[in-house]
Amino acid sequence: MYALLRIVRGFCGLFAAWHAFGFAMLALNPASLNGRLFPTVLLILTILCGWLFFWLRGTINRMYAKHHGGAPHPALYSAWSL
Repeated sequence: MYALLRIVRGFCGLFAAWHAFGFAMLALNPASLNGRLFPTVLLILTILCGWLFFWLRGTINRMYAKHHGGAPHPALYSAWSL
């Protein structure tokens, strides 16, 4: 169960980081957006995946602590670790 949640967390983190970098490149040329719906939807998905990345860390730690006597998951000491 923990492995599946960590895999989902990894994909969400990679998706959010990849597209955040892409949006940073678009910020250099904002005329390329010209009111299209696709970048807006992609921005919303990027924000949701970024939120899910950090939310899953807390969820995995809570689940692990509940079953292992209050200790946090050993692989999730840092907020950025997968």
